[in-house]
Amino acid sequence: MRKTKAWVIAVALAVCTLLSNEFSARSIVEVSGPVLSVLQRTEVVWIAIFSTVVLRERTNGRFWFGAGLAGAGLWLLYDPVANPSSLHALGLMLGLLSAIVFSVMAVITRKYIHEVRPVRLNLQRLLVSLPLCMLAGANVQQVVHADKTQLWFAALAGLCGPVLSRLCLMQSARYVPAHMTAMIVQLAPLFTVALGFLLFGELPAPREWGGGALMLAGVVLTVVPFGSRPRPI
Repeated sequence: MRKTKAWVIAVALAVCTLLSNEFSARSIVEVSGPVLSVLQRTEVVWIAIFSTVVLRERTNGRFWFGAGLAGAGLWLLYDPVANPSSLHALGLMLGLLSAIVFSVMAVITRKYIHEVRPVRLNLQRLLVSLPLCMLAGANVQQVVHADKTQLWFAALAGLCGPVLSRLCLMQSARYVPAHMTAMIVQLAPLFTVALGFLLFGELPAPREWGGGALMLAGVVLTVVPFGSRPRPI
């Protein structure tokens, strides 16, 4: 791939990253965390739609049934309507926009993943993101004068999120369809619950156990091959 094209892709991914984060940050001001979590998980639906139109990837009835199970489990896990007063129209719209933009990012990655080097592309994306953040009005002074502990935690979050997580998503796009990757990512809340128990001793409630079981069943139904002609993964 030409270097110019690689930089164009990196710029597109950087813009999607910033827009998705901006929309989610503004959404959380208007709605509760559980509501935003559910809204962002609608990326499974958006990615399936966009990958069908742009990449000509096919989805089947089992995928949609599994996605429905996972969605029901997520709803049960987070109970987003526990506080109806937090359901603000603007916040809901921004949360959905965040999921849509992230879905566009996933489809772009899937489309060009065989033409790029994931590590290099991710580095280019991060390099482009920095000046874009400054242009968007990022407060550099707050970062410079931040507490050292806060900076360490920010660096750790950056390593786990924009670096390792994004590289794994890019590598996944080499081997499985975009909607399949998005479906597997639905397991993230289960890992959050497990880590919450291991690190803080927070034992999940029965409702959370039920939601987690539904999510796991939906993902397994979609990902694990059944029958005499398993799909390659």
